Amino acid sequence: MSLNIANGMPALDANYTLTLTASMSAAEKNAAWNALPKELGGHTLTLQLADGTHTTSMDEPLRLENFRGGTLRLQGNTGDGTPYNPGVSDPSVILEFDAGMTDQGIYFLNCQCRIEIRNVYLKVPDIGDGIACLRVEACGYTVVNDCLVEPGAGDAYGVQFYRGTLGRVEDCFFTNGNSAMHSARGANLHSEDNDEYGTDPDYGLRVADSGVIGIDGTQPTGGTSDETGDGSSGAVINGDA
Repeated sequence: MSLNIANGMPALDANYTLTLTASMSAAEKNAAWNALPKELGGHTLTLQLADGTHTTSMDEPLRLENFRGGTLRLQGNTGDGTPYNPGVSDPSVILEFDAGMTDQGIYFLNCQCRIEIRNVYLKVPDIGDGIACLRVEACGYTVVNDCLVEPGAGDAYGVQFYRGTLGRVEDCFFTNGNSAMHSARGANLHSEDNDEYGTDPDYGLRVADSGVIGIDGTQPTGGTSDETGDGSSGAVINGDA
C-alpha cells in the first residue's frame, strides 16, 4: 500500500485489502484498521475476515469511525454460495462476541463513504437492551447482504440504521432479540428478501423517531408482531403496494 496526501491527510491511492484472522481479538482488529488512512481517495478498503469462528477476546465493539471518500467493505467468505440455509449451510466466518456485552457489536459511525457488510454470521449473545448487533450511524449508503444475525435474548436489535443512514438489507436471516431490523432518527432502510430462522425476534421490523423502512419481497416474522413503531414517529412502507 502506498499513500497520497489529500487535504493534508494521508489517503489510499489504490484498492487495499486488510486480512483479519480468527485469532485476533476485537482490540487487535480495531487497532489494525485504525492504523490505516481514513481518507479512502475514491478506492475500496476491504476488511477481509478469515474463515473460522472469531471468539478471541471479543469483549468490545468492532468500531469503524470517520472513514470517507470511497468504499469500506467488511466481508467474510464470498465464495460460500448464498442465500444461506441457517443450520445447514452457515457462513464460513462467524463473529461471536463475548456474553454480557453492553455496547454495539459492529459499530459504523460517521463514515461518509459507501459501506458494504456481507457473508458474516454475527452473534452477540445477551447484549444489553436497546443496542444492536450491527449499528450504522450517520453514515453513507450502506448495503448489508447475505448475513446471519443473532442478537440473543433480550431487548436488542439485529441490524439498526440510525441518525440519517440510508441503505438496504437483503438476503439476510435473523433470530432472537427485540427486532430483526430497526430504523430510527431519520434513517431510511430498504428491506428486501429477508427472513427469520430459529426463534423469531419479537418484531420483524421496528421504526422510531422518523425512521423509515421500505419493504419488498419476503420479510422476517416477529413473535409479537411483524411490524411496529415507537417513539414520536416512523413508517414501514410496502414497496409492493
